[in-house]
Amino acid sequence: MKARLLLLAAFAVSTTAVAAPHADLELVPQARVSDDQVTLGDLVRLQSDDLALVRRLVSLPVGQAPRPGESALVQRGTLADWVRRSTGLANATLRWSGADAARVIRTSRQLRGEEIADAAMEGVRRVIAAAGQHAELRVRSSVRDVEVPDGKVQLLPRPTDSGAPLRNRALVWVDAWVNDRFIRSFPVTVEISGIGGQPGVVPVATGAGAMAQRVTHPDDANAVSRGEWAALRITSGAVSLESRVEVLQDGRVGQRVRVRAATGASGILFAKVIGRGQLELVP
Repeated sequence: MKARLLLLAAFAVSTTAVAAPHADLELVPQARVSDDQVTLGDLVRLQSDDLALVRRLVSLPVGQAPRPGESALVQRGTLADWVRRSTGLANATLRWSGADAARVIRTSRQLRGEEIADAAMEGVRRVIAAAGQHAELRVRSSVRDVEVPDGKVQLLPRPTDSGAPLRNRALVWVDAWVNDRFIRSFPVTVEISGIGGQPGVVPVATGAGAMAQRVTHPDDANAVSRGEWAALRITSGAVSLESRVEVLQDGRVGQRVRVRAATGASGILFAKVIGRGQLELVP
Protein backbone atom coordinates (compact mmCIF):
# COMPACT_ATOMS: atom_id res chain seq x y z
CA MET A 1 0.00 0.00 0.00
CA LYS A 2 2.82 2.36 0.95
CA ALA A 3 4.62 1.59 -2.29
CA ARG A 4 1.46 2.37 -4.24
CA LEU A 5 1.08 5.75 -2.53
CA LEU A 6 4.70 6.61 -3.32
CA LEU A 7 4.13 5.66 -6.96
CA LEU A 8 1.05 7.90 -7.19
CA ALA A 9 2.94 10.79 -5.59
CA ALA A 10 5.80 10.41 -8.08
CA PHE A 11 3.32 10.34 -10.96
CA ALA A 12 1.69 13.52 -9.67
CA VAL A 13 5.04 15.32 -9.46
CA SER A 14 5.95 14.14 -12.96
CA THR A 15 2.64 15.32 -14.36
CA THR A 16 3.07 18.74 -12.74
CA ALA A 17 6.57 19.10 -14.18
CA VAL A 18 5.39 18.24 -17.69
CA ALA A 19 2.46 20.65 -17.40
CA ALA A 20 4.67 23.62 -16.42
CA PRO A 21 4.54 26.16 -19.27
CA HIS A 22 7.70 26.91 -21.19
CA ALA A 23 8.65 28.64 -24.41
CA ASP A 24 11.47 28.37 -26.93
CA LEU A 25 12.69 31.72 -28.21
CA GLU A 26 15.01 31.88 -31.22
CA LEU A 27 16.51 35.34 -31.74
CA VAL A 28 16.60 36.34 -35.42
CA PRO A 29 19.74 38.06 -36.76
CA GLN A 30 17.74 40.86 -38.40
CA ALA A 31 14.28 42.30 -37.77
CA ARG A 32 12.52 44.88 -39.90
CA VAL A 33 9.87 46.92 -38.08
CA SER A 34 7.43 49.57 -39.28
CA ASP A 35 5.91 50.72 -35.98
CA ASP A 36 7.36 53.12 -33.40
CA GLN A 37 7.44 50.37 -30.75
CA VAL A 38 9.46 47.14 -31.06
CA THR A 39 7.84 44.04 -29.53
CA LEU A 40 9.38 40.69 -28.63
CA GLY A 41 7.44 39.11 -31.46
CA ASP A 42 9.42 41.26 -33.91
CA LEU A 43 12.73 39.82 -32.66
CA VAL A 44 12.17 36.10 -32.02
CA ARG A 45 10.66 32.95 -33.47
CA LEU A 46 8.56 31.66 -30.59
CA GLN A 47 7.26 28.15 -29.92
CA SER A 48 5.13 27.01 -26.97
CA ASP A 49 2.17 24.76 -26.25
CA ASP A 50 0.77 27.43 -23.94
CA LEU A 51 -1.29 29.83 -26.07
CA ALA A 52 -1.68 32.37 -23.28
CA LEU A 53 2.09 32.48 -22.78
CA VAL A 54 2.65 32.93 -26.53
CA ARG A 55 0.26 35.88 -26.66
CA ARG A 56 1.86 37.45 -23.62
CA LEU A 57 5.38 37.19 -24.98
CA VAL A 58 4.64 38.17 -28.59
CA SER A 59 3.07 41.49 -27.57
CA LEU A 60 5.66 42.33 -24.91
CA PRO A 61 7.11 45.84 -25.63
CA VAL A 62 10.90 45.83 -25.90
CA GLY A 63 11.70 49.45 -26.68
CA GLN A 64 11.51 52.35 -29.12
CA ALA A 65 12.20 51.63 -32.78
CA PRO A 66 15.05 53.49 -34.49
CA ARG A 67 14.26 56.34 -36.84
CA PRO A 68 13.26 55.56 -40.46
CA GLY A 69 16.23 54.26 -42.42
CA GLU A 70 18.32 53.67 -39.27
CA SER A 71 19.04 50.54 -37.23
CA ALA A 72 19.79 49.42 -33.67
CA LEU A 73 21.44 46.35 -32.15
CA VAL A 74 19.78 44.19 -29.46
CA GLN A 75 21.99 41.70 -27.59
CA ARG A 76 20.43 38.32 -26.71
CA GLY A 77 21.65 38.40 -23.10
CA THR A 78 20.30 41.90 -22.54
CA LEU A 79 16.99 40.95 -24.13
CA ALA A 80 16.67 37.79 -22.02
CA ASP A 81 17.24 39.78 -18.81
CA TRP A 82 14.68 42.37 -19.91
CA VAL A 83 12.03 39.73 -20.64
CA ARG A 84 12.65 37.98 -17.31
CA ARG A 85 12.35 41.23 -15.34
CA SER A 86 9.29 42.41 -17.28
CA THR A 87 7.34 39.15 -17.01
CA GLY A 88 8.61 37.65 -13.75
CA LEU A 89 9.02 34.30 -15.52
CA ALA A 90 11.75 31.96 -14.31
CA ASN A 91 14.81 31.33 -16.43
CA ALA A 92 13.78 27.69 -16.86
CA THR A 93 10.52 28.79 -18.48
CA LEU A 94 12.26 30.56 -21.36
CA ARG A 95 14.79 28.66 -23.48
CA TRP A 96 16.85 30.97 -25.67
CA SER A 97 18.69 30.15 -28.89
CA GLY A 98 19.53 31.77 -32.21
CA ALA A 99 21.69 34.79 -32.96
CA ASP A 100 23.83 36.48 -30.34
CA ALA A 101 22.33 39.81 -31.39
CA ALA A 102 19.51 41.12 -33.59
CA ARG A 103 19.84 44.11 -35.92
CA VAL A 104 16.58 46.10 -35.79
CA ILE A 105 15.90 48.10 -38.95
CA ARG A 106 13.12 50.65 -39.27
CA THR A 107 11.50 50.20 -42.66
CA SER A 108 10.91 53.39 -44.59
CA ARG A 109 10.12 54.81 -47.96
CA GLN A 110 11.52 57.81 -49.75
CA LEU A 111 9.19 60.75 -49.98
CA ARG A 112 10.19 62.67 -53.08
CA GLY A 113 10.65 66.40 -52.86
CA GLU A 114 8.52 66.78 -55.99
CA GLU A 115 5.55 65.29 -54.12
CA ILE A 116 5.92 67.84 -51.33
CA ALA A 117 6.28 70.69 -53.82
CA ASP A 118 3.19 69.57 -55.76
CA ALA A 119 1.13 69.50 -52.55
CA ALA A 120 2.22 73.06 -51.71
CA MET A 121 1.35 74.37 -55.19
CA GLU A 122 -2.01 72.61 -55.10
CA GLY A 123 -2.80 74.40 -51.84
CA VAL A 124 -2.01 77.80 -53.39
CA ARG A 125 -3.88 76.88 -56.57
CA ARG A 126 -7.05 76.16 -54.59
CA VAL A 127 -6.85 79.54 -52.85
CA ILE A 128 -6.46 81.36 -56.15
CA ALA A 129 -9.26 79.36 -57.80
CA ALA A 130 -11.59 80.13 -54.88
CA ALA A 131 -11.10 83.84 -55.70
CA GLY A 132 -12.04 83.20 -59.35
CA GLN A 133 -8.46 83.76 -60.49
CA HIS A 134 -5.74 81.76 -62.17
CA ALA A 135 -1.97 82.07 -62.08
CA GLU A 136 1.32 80.45 -62.96
CA LEU A 137 2.99 78.72 -60.01
CA ARG A 138 6.43 77.32 -59.43
CA VAL A 139 8.50 76.27 -56.44
CA ARG A 140 11.33 78.69 -55.92
CA SER A 141 13.88 76.19 -54.59
CA SER A 142 14.01 72.43 -54.97
CA VAL A 143 12.66 70.43 -52.05
CA ARG A 144 14.91 67.59 -50.90
CA ASP A 145 13.80 63.96 -50.64
CA VAL A 146 13.25 62.60 -47.13
CA GLU A 147 12.81 59.22 -45.48
CA VAL A 148 9.44 58.56 -43.82
CA PRO A 149 7.97 55.41 -42.23
CA ASP A 150 6.28 52.87 -44.47
CA GLY A 151 2.55 53.27 -44.85
CA LYS A 152 -0.13 55.42 -46.42
CA VAL A 153 1.30 58.93 -46.88
CA GLN A 154 -0.85 62.06 -46.87
CA LEU A 155 0.55 65.51 -47.68
CA LEU A 156 -1.70 68.30 -46.41
CA PRO A 157 -1.00 72.01 -46.99
CA ARG A 158 -1.52 73.75 -43.67
CA PRO A 159 -4.45 76.19 -43.40
CA THR A 160 -4.04 79.74 -42.14
CA ASP A 161 -6.31 82.38 -40.70
CA SER A 162 -4.53 85.21 -42.42
CA GLY A 163 -6.72 87.69 -44.31
CA ALA A 164 -3.77 89.41 -45.96
CA PRO A 165 -3.47 89.39 -49.75
CA LEU A 166 -1.40 86.68 -51.34
CA ARG A 167 1.31 88.39 -53.34
CA ASN A 168 4.04 87.19 -55.65
CA ARG A 169 5.49 84.71 -53.18
CA ALA A 170 3.98 82.49 -50.49
CA LEU A 171 5.38 80.19 -47.85
CA VAL A 172 3.29 77.03 -47.53
CA TRP A 173 3.77 74.53 -44.71
CA VAL A 174 3.02 70.99 -45.85
CA ASP A 175 2.24 68.47 -43.10
CA ALA A 176 3.20 64.83 -43.77
CA TRP A 177 1.05 62.10 -42.21
CA VAL A 178 1.68 58.34 -42.39
CA ASN A 179 -1.13 55.96 -41.45
CA ASP A 180 -3.02 58.89 -39.89
CA ARG A 181 -0.02 59.78 -37.70
CA PHE A 182 1.73 63.15 -37.99
CA ILE A 183 5.39 62.86 -39.03
CA ARG A 184 6.75 66.34 -39.74
CA SER A 185 6.16 69.61 -41.64
CA PHE A 186 7.98 70.98 -44.68
CA PRO A 187 8.22 74.69 -45.62
CA VAL A 188 7.86 75.32 -49.35
CA THR A 189 8.19 78.73 -51.03
CA VAL A 190 5.85 79.07 -54.02
CA GLU A 191 6.27 81.87 -56.56
CA ILE A 192 3.10 83.29 -58.14
CA SER A 193 2.95 85.19 -61.43
CA GLY A 194 0.38 86.30 -63.98
CA ILE A 195 -2.66 86.31 -61.69
CA GLY A 196 -5.64 86.94 -64.00
CA GLY A 197 -5.96 90.72 -64.46
CA GLN A 198 -4.08 91.71 -61.28
CA PRO A 199 -0.54 90.35 -61.45
CA GLY A 200 0.98 89.77 -58.06
CA VAL A 201 -2.10 90.26 -55.86
CA VAL A 202 -5.06 88.02 -55.06
CA PRO A 203 -7.30 88.00 -51.98
CA VAL A 204 -6.82 85.08 -49.61
CA ALA A 205 -9.79 83.45 -47.90
CA THR A 206 -9.95 83.85 -44.15
CA GLY A 207 -10.30 80.78 -41.95
CA ALA A 208 -9.49 77.09 -42.22
CA GLY A 209 -10.07 77.07 -45.97
CA ALA A 210 -7.06 79.26 -46.66
CA MET A 211 -4.07 77.16 -47.66
CA ALA A 212 -1.25 79.71 -47.99
CA GLN A 213 -0.15 82.99 -46.50
CA ARG A 214 1.61 86.15 -47.52
CA VAL A 215 5.32 85.97 -46.85
CA THR A 216 6.93 88.95 -48.47
CA HIS A 217 6.57 91.76 -50.97
CA PRO A 218 9.02 92.75 -53.73
CA ASP A 219 9.80 95.94 -51.81
CA ASP A 220 11.05 93.90 -48.86
CA ALA A 221 14.16 92.97 -50.90
CA ASN A 222 15.06 89.92 -48.82
CA ALA A 223 18.17 88.25 -50.14
CA VAL A 224 17.30 85.01 -48.33
CA SER A 225 13.93 83.80 -47.02
CA ARG A 226 12.82 81.34 -44.39
CA GLY A 227 12.34 77.82 -45.74
CA GLU A 228 14.70 78.32 -48.68
CA TRP A 229 18.07 76.70 -49.29
CA ALA A 230 21.19 78.85 -49.58
CA ALA A 231 24.94 78.49 -50.05
CA LEU A 232 27.02 78.97 -46.89
CA ARG A 233 30.65 79.97 -47.39
CA ILE A 234 33.15 78.94 -44.71
CA THR A 235 36.67 80.36 -44.94
CA SER A 236 39.63 78.92 -43.05
CA GLY A 237 42.95 80.47 -44.00
CA ALA A 238 43.43 80.02 -47.73
CA VAL A 239 40.71 77.39 -47.94
CA SER A 240 37.14 78.34 -48.75
CA LEU A 241 34.40 75.74 -48.42
CA GLU A 242 30.76 75.98 -49.45
CA SER A 243 27.85 73.93 -48.11
CA ARG A 244 24.09 73.90 -48.49
CA VAL A 245 22.00 75.13 -45.55
CA GLU A 246 18.34 75.70 -44.75
CA VAL A 247 17.48 79.31 -43.99
CA LEU A 248 15.43 79.71 -40.79
CA GLN A 249 14.57 83.43 -41.06
CA ASP A 250 14.28 86.18 -43.67
CA GLY A 251 17.27 88.45 -44.14
CA ARG A 252 18.63 91.29 -46.25
CA VAL A 253 22.23 91.78 -47.31
CA GLY A 254 24.37 92.54 -44.25
CA GLN A 255 21.97 91.02 -41.73
CA ARG A 256 22.62 87.95 -39.55
CA VAL A 257 20.24 85.01 -39.91
CA ARG A 258 19.86 81.57 -38.37
CA VAL A 259 20.52 78.54 -40.59
CA ARG A 260 20.61 74.76 -40.27
CA ALA A 261 22.99 72.40 -42.08
CA ALA A 262 21.54 70.22 -44.86
CA THR A 263 23.14 67.12 -43.33
CA GLY A 264 20.33 66.92 -40.77
CA ALA A 265 22.41 68.16 -37.84
CA SER A 266 20.21 69.68 -35.16
CA GLY A 267 22.60 72.56 -34.32
CA ILE A 268 21.69 76.12 -35.35
CA LEU A 269 24.34 78.34 -36.96
CA PHE A 270 24.45 82.10 -37.50
CA ALA A 271 25.43 83.44 -40.89
CA LYS A 272 25.77 86.84 -42.54
CA VAL A 273 23.83 87.52 -45.75
CA ILE A 274 26.30 88.56 -48.45
CA GLY A 275 24.14 88.25 -51.57
CA ARG A 276 21.15 86.64 -53.16
CA GLY A 277 21.09 83.10 -51.76
CA GLN A 278 24.63 83.57 -50.43
CA LEU A 279 25.73 83.41 -46.80
CA GLU A 280 28.98 83.63 -44.87
CA LEU A 281 29.57 81.88 -41.55
CA VAL A 282 29.67 84.24 -38.59
CA PRO A 283 32.52 83.36 -36.13
